[in-house]
Amino acid sequence: MNRLITLLLLALLLTACQPATPSVTPSPTPPPTPAPTATLQPRPTPTSATTEKIATRQPQLYGVWYNPQYDLYMEFTGAVTGTGMFKIYLGLGQLVASGNFSFADGNLLWQKSAICNDAPATYEITLISHDGAVSAMRPRLIGDDACTDRKFSTDGLIFKRVRP
Repeated sequence: MNRLITLLLLALLLTACQPATPSVTPSPTPPPTPAPTATLQPRPTPTSATTEKIATRQPQLYGVWYNPQYDLYMEFTGAVTGTGMFKIYLGLGQLVASGNFSFADGNLLWQKSAICNDAPATYEITLISHDGAVSAMRPRLIGDDACTDRKFSTDGLIFKRVRP
Protein backbone atom coordinates (compact mmCIF):
# COMPACT_ATOMS: atom_id res chain seq x y z
CA MET A 1 0.00 0.00 0.00
CA ASN A 2 2.90 2.29 0.56
CA ARG A 3 3.82 1.71 -2.95
CA LEU A 4 0.38 2.74 -4.14
CA ILE A 5 0.46 5.92 -2.12
CA THR A 6 3.93 6.70 -3.41
CA LEU A 7 2.78 6.21 -7.00
CA LEU A 8 -0.24 8.41 -6.45
CA LEU A 9 1.88 11.15 -4.89
CA LEU A 10 4.36 10.87 -7.74
CA ALA A 11 1.58 11.16 -10.34
CA LEU A 12 0.11 14.12 -8.49
CA LEU A 13 3.49 15.79 -8.25
CA LEU A 14 4.25 15.29 -11.94
CA THR A 15 0.86 16.67 -12.89
CA ALA A 16 1.37 19.76 -10.74
CA CYS A 17 4.79 20.46 -12.25
CA GLN A 18 3.58 20.40 -15.85
CA PRO A 19 3.29 23.79 -17.58
CA ALA A 20 -0.30 24.85 -18.00
CA THR A 21 -1.56 24.50 -21.51
CA PRO A 22 -3.62 27.47 -22.60
CA SER A 23 -7.19 26.69 -23.13
CA VAL A 24 -8.00 27.28 -26.72
CA THR A 25 -11.46 28.53 -27.37
CA PRO A 26 -12.60 28.13 -30.88
CA SER A 27 -13.15 31.45 -32.64
CA PRO A 28 -16.69 31.96 -33.79
CA THR A 29 -17.17 31.60 -37.47
CA PRO A 30 -18.47 34.77 -39.11
CA PRO A 31 -21.87 34.60 -40.70
CA PRO A 32 -21.81 34.12 -44.43
CA THR A 33 -21.81 37.30 -46.53
CA PRO A 34 -25.09 37.60 -48.38
CA ALA A 35 -24.84 37.81 -52.11
CA PRO A 36 -25.71 41.28 -53.44
CA THR A 37 -29.21 41.45 -54.81
CA ALA A 38 -29.04 44.84 -56.53
CA THR A 39 -26.37 47.24 -57.70
CA LEU A 40 -26.12 50.26 -55.40
CA GLN A 41 -26.22 53.57 -57.21
CA PRO A 42 -24.25 56.49 -55.75
CA ARG A 43 -26.38 59.31 -54.42
CA PRO A 44 -26.20 62.45 -56.51
CA THR A 45 -24.18 65.24 -54.96
CA PRO A 46 -26.48 68.12 -54.01
CA THR A 47 -25.72 71.16 -56.08
CA SER A 48 -26.59 74.75 -55.57
CA ALA A 49 -26.86 77.03 -58.52
CA THR A 50 -25.96 80.69 -58.27
CA THR A 51 -27.01 82.85 -61.17
CA GLU A 52 -26.74 86.53 -61.99
CA LYS A 53 -29.06 88.50 -64.22
CA ILE A 54 -30.02 92.11 -64.80
CA ALA A 55 -33.16 93.21 -62.95
CA THR A 56 -36.15 93.55 -65.27
CA ARG A 57 -38.87 95.00 -63.04
CA GLN A 58 -38.94 97.73 -60.39
CA PRO A 59 -40.60 95.52 -57.71
CA GLN A 60 -37.56 93.20 -57.81
CA LEU A 61 -35.73 95.95 -55.91
CA TYR A 62 -38.34 96.36 -53.19
CA GLY A 63 -37.27 95.37 -49.71
CA VAL A 64 -34.23 95.87 -47.53
CA TRP A 65 -30.68 95.19 -48.73
CA TYR A 66 -27.53 95.13 -46.61
CA ASN A 67 -23.82 95.60 -47.27
CA PRO A 68 -21.74 94.37 -44.29
CA GLN A 69 -18.56 96.07 -45.57
CA TYR A 70 -20.00 99.50 -44.76
CA ASP A 71 -22.84 98.42 -42.41
CA LEU A 72 -25.18 100.05 -44.91
CA TYR A 73 -28.88 99.27 -45.41
CA MET A 74 -30.90 100.31 -48.48
CA GLU A 75 -34.69 100.14 -48.46
CA PHE A 76 -36.72 100.46 -51.66
CA THR A 77 -40.52 100.87 -51.72
CA GLY A 78 -43.07 101.97 -54.28
CA ALA A 79 -45.62 100.95 -56.85
CA VAL A 80 -45.15 98.50 -59.72
CA THR A 81 -43.97 101.34 -61.99
CA GLY A 82 -43.28 105.03 -61.64
CA THR A 83 -41.36 106.78 -58.93
CA GLY A 84 -40.28 104.76 -55.92
CA MET A 85 -38.86 105.82 -52.58
CA PHE A 86 -35.54 104.85 -51.07
CA LYS A 87 -33.98 105.18 -47.63
CA ILE A 88 -30.35 104.59 -46.76
CA TYR A 89 -29.39 103.69 -43.19
CA LEU A 90 -26.00 103.47 -41.57
CA GLY A 91 -26.26 100.58 -39.14
CA LEU A 92 -29.63 99.89 -37.63
CA GLY A 93 -31.58 103.11 -37.49
CA GLN A 94 -29.36 106.02 -38.51
CA LEU A 95 -31.08 107.43 -41.59
CA VAL A 96 -28.43 109.07 -43.79
CA ALA A 97 -30.34 109.59 -47.04
CA SER A 98 -33.76 109.32 -48.57
CA GLY A 99 -35.30 110.30 -51.84
CA ASN A 100 -36.88 109.15 -55.08
CA PHE A 101 -35.82 106.70 -57.75
CA SER A 102 -37.17 105.28 -60.97
CA PHE A 103 -36.36 102.10 -62.82
CA ALA A 104 -36.17 101.29 -66.54
CA ASP A 105 -34.36 98.72 -68.69
CA GLY A 106 -32.50 97.16 -65.77
CA ASN A 107 -31.27 100.55 -64.55
CA LEU A 108 -31.96 102.31 -61.28
CA LEU A 109 -32.07 106.09 -61.64
CA TRP A 110 -31.40 107.90 -58.37
CA GLN A 111 -33.43 111.09 -58.78
CA LYS A 112 -33.65 113.16 -55.63
CA SER A 113 -31.57 112.97 -52.50
CA ALA A 114 -30.58 115.87 -50.28
CA ILE A 115 -27.30 114.21 -49.29
CA CYS A 116 -26.31 114.12 -52.97
CA ASN A 117 -27.64 117.61 -53.81
CA ASP A 118 -30.29 115.93 -55.98
CA ALA A 119 -27.58 114.82 -58.41
CA PRO A 120 -29.04 112.04 -60.60
CA ALA A 121 -27.10 108.89 -61.39
CA THR A 122 -27.83 105.63 -63.18
CA TYR A 123 -26.85 102.22 -61.85
CA GLU A 124 -27.40 98.90 -63.57
CA ILE A 125 -28.79 96.39 -61.05
CA THR A 126 -27.63 92.78 -61.22
CA LEU A 127 -29.70 90.36 -59.16
CA ILE A 128 -27.88 87.38 -57.67
CA SER A 129 -30.04 84.30 -57.15
CA HIS A 130 -29.23 81.15 -55.23
CA ASP A 131 -31.34 78.11 -56.12
CA GLY A 132 -33.87 80.37 -57.82
CA ALA A 133 -34.38 82.86 -54.97
CA VAL A 134 -32.93 86.37 -55.18
CA SER A 135 -30.40 86.64 -52.37
CA ALA A 136 -28.35 89.73 -53.28
CA MET A 137 -27.88 92.55 -55.76
CA ARG A 138 -24.91 94.40 -57.20
CA PRO A 139 -25.35 98.00 -58.45
CA ARG A 140 -22.90 99.06 -61.18
CA LEU A 141 -22.48 102.69 -62.17
CA ILE A 142 -23.44 103.57 -65.75
CA GLY A 143 -21.73 106.78 -66.78
CA ASP A 144 -20.73 109.16 -63.97
CA ASP A 145 -22.01 109.94 -60.49
CA ALA A 146 -21.38 113.43 -59.10
CA CYS A 147 -22.21 112.13 -55.61
CA THR A 148 -18.95 110.53 -54.51
CA ASP A 149 -20.44 109.15 -51.26
CA ARG A 150 -23.10 107.25 -53.21
CA LYS A 151 -20.58 106.04 -55.77
CA PHE A 152 -18.12 104.90 -53.11
CA SER A 153 -20.75 103.07 -51.05
CA THR A 154 -22.67 101.32 -53.86
CA ASP A 155 -20.75 100.91 -57.14
CA GLY A 156 -19.86 97.24 -57.64
CA LEU A 157 -20.63 96.22 -54.05
CA ILE A 158 -22.86 93.32 -53.13
CA PHE A 159 -25.94 94.01 -51.03
CA LYS A 160 -27.56 90.96 -49.42
CA ARG A 161 -31.33 90.78 -49.33
CA VAL A 162 -32.48 91.13 -45.74
CA ARG A 163 -36.20 91.40 -46.33
CA PRO A 164 -38.22 91.25 -49.54
